[in-house]
Amino acid sequence: MYTNLLMIIKMKKIYFLFLLITTLTFSQTTLNQGEVMIIGFHFDSDVPAPNCGDGFTFTSYVDLLPGTQIRFSEDEFSQWPTQSEGGLLWTNTEGETIPSLTAIRIDGNSSTSSTCNVPTVNIGSVVYDGSGSFALSTSGEEIIIYQSSASQTLGTPISLFQSDEVADLPTGLNPAYVINFDIQAPDADIGVYTGPSTFSSLADFASQITNVVNNWNTQDGSGNNGNDNVSPDYPDDLNSGFAQTLSLDLFSLSASLTVFPNPTNGSKFVNISSGFDSKKKVTLYNLLGERLITREIDAVLDISNLSAGIYLLKINQNNSTITKKLIIK
Repeated sequence: MYTNLLMIIKMKKIYFLFLLITTLTFSQTTLNQGEVMIIGFHFDSDVPAPNCGDGFTFTSYVDLLPGTQIRFSEDEFSQWPTQSEGGLLWTNTEGETIPSLTAIRIDGNSSTSSTCNVPTVNIGSVVYDGSGSFALSTSGEEIIIYQSSASQTLGTPISLFQSDEVADLPTGLNPAYVINFDIQAPDADIGVYTGPSTFSSLADFASQITNVVNNWNTQDGSGNNGNDNVSPDYPDDLNSGFAQTLSLDLFSLSASLTVFPNPTNGSKFVNISSGFDSKKKVTLYNLLGERLITREIDAVLDISNLSAGIYLLKINQNNSTITKKLIIK
């Protein structure tokens, strides 16, 4: 009886450690249909060269955990086996959860350009995805948003954006999650969502953003219409109700936090520093998930009573939490 109880306790500790490490390195938000929508686009930039600056802005109705990946395909769904047009893979690499209704702006540029063949993003990271060429202004302007383990392999279809033609729906996608400009503003070069930025439900979120007649402002014209003082400009006129940067605390703690020395190389102390002056709450666990230290510190953590091994540090400061691995030699 006593042996069985010890085994149960040990298994619970191992399970706790598994959850902690999984959350740190492998977790991601599993998205449902309709939870990610495009809220702005620019498909006809020629600054500093054709296709440079082409891109779009999207937002999520739910929080996006660290490691979350979202794919964007320029190909129509029926053309996926050919991969003639490319895609993008976005990943939350901030080390922190990105709050819901944050505006994430991708400049996809053109994968075939000699001037701007690298995509950029304001939050997280983005790379070209798949074997096709990516250039939004030189081909059909539709974007399939989906979540999957591989390019153009349908896992969960999330939503569909189309500015100039009727694209076939990904298998199983609810038409309620389609933004369709085909009748209202076909082949628009610039567009921004101008509707509400607070929503009562997912259904409300989807219905407002897909309402292109009442809740979008678009422009069509030759040349670069991004900032020509004709409404809308992009990205200047993006809906200000969606946060376009992470909060200072959330972003800066992830970027500035350091643990030194690590490995410790015989040191009895480690220095935990960040860009903030407030105290840090530090909790240290061993590989069985046992909590060994819980302490508020300014910068220096005493580890003189710990044996050599691998530990996990959970650090909370300014309402943000980061987990780091600590190696003691």
